[in-house]
Amino acid sequence: MKAAPFQKRAPAENRYRVKNLRRFALPLLPAAALVLEALPFGVRMVFAPGPETRAASYYAFFSFLPFGYGVFGPVIAACLTVFLLIAALLTRKQERTPGVTALSAAALLAAIAPLFYVPDTLTVCGGFLCALLAAELVLSLLREKG
Repeated sequence: MKAAPFQKRAPAENRYRVKNLRRFALPLLPAAALVLEALPFGVRMVFAPGPETRAASYYAFFSFLPFGYGVFGPVIAACLTVFLLIAALLTRKQERTPGVTALSAAALLAAIAPLFYVPDTLTVCGGFLCALLAAELVLSLLREKG
């Protein structure tokens, strides 16, 4: 018998719902992150064609142009997010997923790494991407905790 929306549920039923939410949210967050990484305005690079002029160009996380200019984090984060999605899909039914936790932490660090040496590289899209990867890390840590 289903409980009405206004009735209080048993704690065991709530625990089951939270566990199912974590199980299905773990693959959805990296999929949304991949969509954001594929957008062409994830990484901002500023070029100086003249002594007093600056030109900003925007690139996707999968673009190798920032990689060629020494901004390694976005390409590494994009590759790690692909591996994270595959790991999240393969370990969806398991209770403990240490690989997903490690990959999400590594992808998050790679996504925010360019901020340490080029503060202008992160855009709003990159900020949302970091938020999705941080949410993935928190959910995988909660799943590890049980």
